[in-house]
Amino acid sequence: QFDLLEQNWEKLVEYLGGTAGEQFAEDCRAAQASQPTSIACELAYLSRKPVAELEQALLRTRAFVSLLRCTGMRSITAVTLRLDQFTEAGDGGALLLKRMERKCGSARNVEKPVYVCVVPHADPKLCPIVHMAAALGNREIKPACELFAEGFTHKPGQDYVSFATMVQRRYISILQCAAVAIGVPALFALANMVSAPSLEAVMN
Repeated sequence: QFDLLEQNWEKLVEYLGGTAGEQFAEDCRAAQASQPTSIACELAYLSRKPVAELEQALLRTRAFVSLLRCTGMRSITAVTLRLDQFTEAGDGGALLLKRMERKCGSARNVEKPVYVCVVPHADPKLCPIVHMAAALGNREIKPACELFAEGFTHKPGQDYVSFATMVQRRYISILQCAAVAIGVPALFALANMVSAPSLEAVMN
């Protein structure tokens, strides 16, 4: 399925970066009928949101999947990345990302630091740094803000995995809607089949 994603990457990026909120709301309604129940519920919820929020959600999704694609990071880790985990690396516009990686379900809950350098793409339209700037620019963001979990709140007693799964489901819904809209509905089918939706099923 990764091959299918690679073949349609440019079309997916173009849709996420250039679709108007009104059109995306229509696409959400059109995609509901063919989706699993939880995805259909998310699409119905999205279709009722204000246009500006939908356009922001599209840009944030583009930045999110672009970062996953270029780093190989697990989506359950990426959903709670903070601004203060990124630093500039040299004068070439690259970003150094430091994150703590942990294996979900590990009884020992072992964590380890992972460093990755995100470099500019030769084509600005496909550049993950440009995508992040478009999603986060012109907004006041606190260093400890979770960049990709905007609009979600940790509930009292809620563990990390259940919170991250809730955010992942939102991204999978947006991506599945985009896949239907660009004419490749099977693009994220594998992610829809797993019990706890995971983007890494197709991104890595």
